[in-house]
Amino acid sequence: IQPTMNYVIEEEAYNKALLHCKKYAYAAVNGVFIGKVGGKDGVVVEDYVALFHSHTLAPMLEVALMMIEEQCKKQGSEIVGYFQANELLDDTEIGTNSIASRVGNKINQNASNSAIFLFDNTASVLKDTRLGLRLFIKQSESQGTVSWKESNKNLTPQSNFDWRRTVQLLTTDKHTRLNDFDNHLEDPSKNFFNPDLLK
Repeated sequence: IQPTMNYVIEEEAYNKALLHCKKYAYAAVNGVFIGKVGGKDGVVVEDYVALFHSHTLAPMLEVALMMIEEQCKKQGSEIVGYFQANELLDDTEIGTNSIASRVGNKINQNASNSAIFLFDNTASVLKDTRLGLRLFIKQSESQGTVSWKESNKNLTPQSNFDWRRTVQLLTTDKHTRLNDFDNHLEDPSKNFFNPDLLK
């Protein structure tokens, strides 16, 4: 991937990721961003699929990613990034053997333009008009292991991003209606794609 690849995140994707963080504020959470690659904006991040709020087990991750890839095919989109919010406030890195790196590497094998998005634990998402995300893009690859480099200047919100909507969603109980893949495993009737969550 070229370091100049830009990522534009749409409101729906960002807001769903934040609602996942809010629902399980006591835990580390993760998920994937889906969207489209190409065009003048580079990578457009359109939606967020919530995965886990418990331990990320490789077999369950495989199943979830297969289901998400099937859904992407139907929509003409693809997985464009892995998202993680760490449990501890001072846990701000994605070391080479961290879950974020390992899952990011796995996703990058099938989606070479995918990035890692780490929730910025220092962000004040109710006050700031800036994204509470840190972007890590692929710097190099050696024997199947990807080296990730932080590159926040390559991440921007969509041009008409409505920050008031984000605040409004985070100050309601909308997060209680979000389902992640963990919830889906407990009750298969719970749709972890959350198509109607923000309607």
